[in-house]
Amino acid sequence: MNASPPRSSGIRRFFGSVKLPATMVAVSVLMTGLPCAAAAQTSDDSAAVRALVEAYRTTWNQHDPSALATFFTQDADVIMGSDPVAIGWEAIQGSWRDYFARQEPERRVAIDIHRMRLITPAVAVLNVATTTGGRNAQGETLKSRKARGTWVVVRKGDTWRISAMRGMPTEQDRIIRGPGRLSQVQRFMRGVYGCDPSVVDALAADSVVLSYPIFEQLYHTPALRGRPAVRSFAEGFCSRWKEGRLTVHESLADGDNVVLVWSFRARFVGSESPGGPAAGEEQAWGGITFYRFDDSGKITAEIGEESTPGPMARVAGKQREGSGRAP
Repeated sequence: MNASPPRSSGIRRFFGSVKLPATMVAVSVLMTGLPCAAAAQTSDDSAAVRALVEAYRTTWNQHDPSALATFFTQDADVIMGSDPVAIGWEAIQGSWRDYFARQEPERRVAIDIHRMRLITPAVAVLNVATTTGGRNAQGETLKSRKARGTWVVVRKGDTWRISAMRGMPTEQDRIIRGPGRLSQVQRFMRGVYGCDPSVVDALAADSVVLSYPIFEQLYHTPALRGRPAVRSFAEGFCSRWKEGRLTVHESLADGDNVVLVWSFRARFVGSESPGGPAAGEEQAWGGITFYRFDDSGKITAEIGEESTPGPMARVAGKQREGSGRAP
């Protein structure tokens, strides 16, 4: 029994022999190679953009604002945090000059590309993360600063340049931590001087330091050191002063540093002593206090000056109230 002819032979018989024009054959061959060519081009572009970022990092670490500006297009714009926008080479160079003038000469940057997208063969968008730090001339570790940003880079001929740069601190960076630190400080101060010593365990570092001028007279030491000593101070304060009312008049938070201008009133319930307040007497005083945090978010220092009247009362011209002795 004869085998049936292949179906393809029937198709050939139906359509006949077809001869493709030479141009169609050439186009077909070219299109077959397009995906490989495009992939190769994309790989080359990605490598070129990464090389741009690496060269930028090297120049940044030289703190050379003039050289750094050449990585940008002539009409580029840069916005870093709350700094004014810089547009064009001259403004960008001036912006970096001002920035480096505020930094330690030894500060260095590391740049990580979290994501790169080639929008077109001549435009790419980068999401980057930066960390600056290092060691100063004395070998001390510089406080690290973290930021994140978006870059738009464009191809000019065979060269990639930065067309737009946006940068801002991360949530963990000291520049943006100020508002949260301020609320922690107010909670700490109200707890220590308002009969809630548990805030010392919650918010203070193991090596916390507490210092006011009056400590020399009261404790024969300029500062109390360590969390147990500060907690003991808070407990002792509560045993002598009741109905404390803290008023924060002014505050300033800058990263891990907070300053408060405050006044305080409380009723004395401790044992009377010569020259001290009488039992049941209300006293008032005020001061200016500096707080410092470590990188883990714990308070490492409360260093203040107190007086009677306090700073704000003094400015307002109020008379002296009480002795201002607030142990």
